[in-house]
Formats: sequence, C-alpha cells, structure tokens
Amino acid sequence: GHRAGLNMWCLALVLVAVVEAMAVVHPRAYDCVVAGGGPAGLAAGIELASLGWKTMVVEKRAAFDDFDKNKAFHYLIDVRGQRWTDRHGLTEELQRQGVPSANQTITRLFPDLKTTVVTPPLSAPQGIWIPRAQFLTVLAQKARATPHLHLRAGDALEILPGPHSQEEEAEEEEDANGQRSKTCRV
Repeated sequence: GHRAGLNMWCLALVLVAVVEAMAVVHPRAYDCVVAGGGPAGLAAGIELASLGWKTMVVEKRAAFDDFDKNKAFHYLIDVRGQRWTDRHGLTEELQRQGVPSANQTITRLFPDLKTTVVTPPLSAPQGIWIPRAQFLTVLAQKARATPHLHLRAGDALEILPGPHSQEEEAEEEEDANGQRSKTCRV
C-alpha cells in the first residue's frame, strides 16, 4: 500500500507550477496550475483553492476518477492525512468507504500448511485503508465543489511559456496507455 497524508501534500507541492502568464489556457486566468490529477494533484488543488488561489488541475486521463488498472492499490490515510481530510470535511466519507487499520490481523500460511494468525501490536494511531479509485472519487467530488478550482481532464501540459522553457529542452514521453506528452523544466 501507499501512504497518503502529509507526504501526499508535500509531494503535491512539488507538482504545483505557479505561472505568471498562462498563455496555455487563458492569459492570467489562474494563479496556479497543478500538473496531474492523482491524489496528490487533487489535494494540492483543493488546498490552494481553499486558500483563495484561482487554481486549475490538469489531468491527461479522460476523467479524474477513472480507474487505472496500473494503479489499483490502496492508500493508508494516516493521522497526518486525517488532519487534512478533517479540515476539508472528507474524513467521514473516507471512513464510510474505507477500512480502518484497527483490529486487523495478519494470516500467514506456510508451505507445510500450518496457519499462524498474528495480531500485530499497533502502537501508531489508527488510519483508514481505501482503494485508490475510491480515494480519487472522493477527492474529485470535493474538488468539483470547491470554489476557485477548475478541473481539466483529457489534456496535458506540454510546455509552459516562460523565459526558461525552450522547445529543444522538451522530452517526449509515452505512458503505459500509449498517451504521448512533452515535459519541459520551467
């Protein structure tokens, strides 16, 4: 599984591109553009918009809550993440759709077919396990309802205009689904 929470928020900040002139979409229409609409990108967009920034999240998938078979894993929303989800009113819905990490057992089956059940001592505060697809759905619903936040799916940022981006520096990539995009450092 993957951990979500403060680490997700920190990673999301890395994805945020603050652009003064957004000629890609609408000149000066947004204070901030977030590249990528996964959990980290949606969380960054929600956070920035809640701070009053006009924000756009751009995702190359056709929809923000599309199921991606290559990313069919679970997230653990730990205590740090729950502070963020509490602030944005998402914890109750995540608890409803997820599974608490409390009272879990680990069952080990050995080659000699002897079964041992081990209940690990949980010294850390409890979290919520939730499949990525459900987590994305909850975040996308919140993002759609957040003022100052615009979601743009089925599109990709290729090159952001600016003094440091030049066509020859762009690297063309193809993802597992055959979608091509260009990436340029700005």
